[in-house]
Amino acid sequence: MLGDTSEETQSLSKVFSFDRFPKSVKFAYLVSELAQMLNHHPVIQIDWDKVTIELHLYALGDSIYDFDLRSSILINQLYELVVEDDL
Repeated sequence: MLGDTSEETQSLSKVFSFDRFPKSVKFAYLVSELAQMLNHHPVIQIDWDKVTIELHLYALGDSIYDFDLRSSILINQLYELVVEDDL
């Protein structure tokens, strides 16, 4: 699951680290494709060796929906795939 939560912004965020810029870009692209399929669009910030993902929550009150949790799990799985990929 994405790591940090913020009650003020109702979001989950995480910084994903990579050993090379092309992997950062590939990961950001795959997250964008996933977001388009799920219609759940995060904020994506690409740096040379890291990508920050901020997923704004569909929340009622202060609870996190199952949809948000599943989205964050899929993003983490994409990260594992990109890290293992030999570009």
